[in-house]
Amino acid sequence: MIYLILEMSAWLLAAFVVGLLLGTWIGCARCRNSKSERPDSGEIVGEGNNTEANDAKPANLISEVVLDGDDLKKIKGVGPKLEKLLNELGISNYQQIADWQQKDIDSVNAKLSFSGKIDREDWVTQAKRLSRVTELAERYQKDE
Repeated sequence: MIYLILEMSAWLLAAFVVGLLLGTWIGCARCRNSKSERPDSGEIVGEGNNTEANDAKPANLISEVVLDGDDLKKIKGVGPKLEKLLNELGISNYQQIADWQQKDIDSVNAKLSFSGKIDREDWVTQAKRLSRVTELAERYQKDE
């Protein structure tokens, strides 16, 4: 009986070690893949080093400020000051942010001198949710 317990323990320990090694290998592969998607130049976006990002204008920005836009402060990480800056760039509603592509995010990060704040706080996903909620509320008000 003791022999079976020792043999089972050895197999369980071996399976545990193999699982750890496999998990570490997969984690390193993922880490390497995510690093290869980042810029190699070492430049920090938002510090004024990337002139292409500073000159490019996001495709879905409107040309003039809309006064009756959405309350962008409902997005985590956007305060009154940042909302004003976004409005000055022509960003005034959730749908604009929800439609951003990575180039748009990089451009806005550069113009607002951020270093990844939009990605860190996932503004695009938050804006998509808020846009849906706003759309549903508008439909509900029309039905009444």
